[in-house]
Amino acid sequence: MIYKMYYVTGGGTEYDGGKWEIEEKPKSFIFKCIEQPFYESHCPVNMRISKNKELRHCLRNNEDGSFTVYPFQCGTPHIFEPIL
Repeated sequence: MIYKMYYVTGGGTEYDGGKWEIEEKPKSFIFKCIEQPFYESHCPVNMRISKNKELRHCLRNNEDGSFTVYPFQCGTPHIFEPIL
């Protein structure tokens, strides 16, 4: 499934993070950037994020189909929303 990613800075400015493909595996999610944003988002273009409960603070699978990811386990949250 294809997702759009964005993040909001501490000042409230929203930035486009490009288009991403998310693949679910038994123990992890794989995030792959398929369309880069115009500017650098400082988010890795390929991420494997574990479903391990001890690390759940860096990934939240929301009920509406979106994901909230902290790529560096802290700092700015990156929101992934499905493109319908």
